[in-house]
Amino acid sequence: MPGMKANPGPFKVSRGGTKWSFTPNGKLYVVGDEAVMLQNPVSWKSEGVMQSSRIFCGLEEQDKDGNVIQRWGLEEDMIPLVQRMRVEQQGDPGASFIAQKGLWKREDSGIVIKENSAQVIVFNIARVDPEVFEGHMVAIAEALARTFHQELVIVEMQMAGISQSTIGVRP
Repeated sequence: MPGMKANPGPFKVSRGGTKWSFTPNGKLYVVGDEAVMLQNPVSWKSEGVMQSSRIFCGLEEQDKDGNVIQRWGLEEDMIPLVQRMRVEQQGDPGASFIAQKGLWKREDSGIVIKENSAQVIVFNIARVDPEVFEGHMVAIAEALARTFHQELVIVEMQMAGISQSTIGVRP
């Protein structure tokens, strides 16, 4: 059984005004095979809060009656487009994708549409200027709206996972 390195130092917790602490003072023992000790799996941690974005985009085009005219695929169509744009923007294709279903109401007919859609999640790991990063996300949303014939693509800008602004992007 592999062992795992741990910090046996003091441990402090504060919750609801109550503070707890634990300081080990006994002899330390190695449990498991010391020759195969595992390193802490954390490879990096951001300094301060990190900016990120979620882009919501449909993958189907419908007529005014809600009939599907055309469908696009996440892997075949969306991922290559985002990858190409991210490389052009920052030299790094980093993005995550979540396939999902979406509901929305057509502005011209009022019909409710249920369609295949996706989220594109991008972290500002390179720490580019926040306004530049937002511009990059809006550019991706506009390209998605144009390519997939969407009336609207939604961009949610986040800081530390908390929504800071929501932007509607048209083709």
